[in-house]
Amino acid sequence: MIDQVIALLTSGSPMVAFAIYLIWSNSRSEKRLDSLNTQFTDRVNTLIIENKTEVDALRINHQTREDALRDRWQEVVGQLQTDREQMERTILRNTETTQQTVERLSIAIESLSTTLAQLSERVQRTDNKIDRILDKR
Repeated sequence: MIDQVIALLTSGSPMVAFAIYLIWSNSRSEKRLDSLNTQFTDRVNTLIIENKTEVDALRINHQTREDALRDRWQEVVGQLQTDREQMERTILRNTETTQQTVERLSIAIESLSTTLAQLSERVQRTDNKIDRILDKR
């Protein structure tokens, strides 16, 4: 085949030489394009792998922060519930203490009222006796 190409170059016209040059140049260009395409594809694949690694790291970081935030939120809600329950118990205790105090005061007032009524009766009787004594004189 090389002999035929050399024979065409020596006996052919400049157009044949130019055609052979174009074929040779085209084949080199195709090889260079194939090489560039392979390099580009390899670089894209490398970037995809790096990007996937970075995305995975970001996803893990995001999940970690989300978990920490959720844990903190649950802790705050739990503390609020505990505080609310403690306040409810304190209010209930204070209400019961106040109710018991009111009941004791009510009993004391009734006792005082009864005692005053008895004293009032005694004073009335004593006044009546004094009036009778004074009337007898």
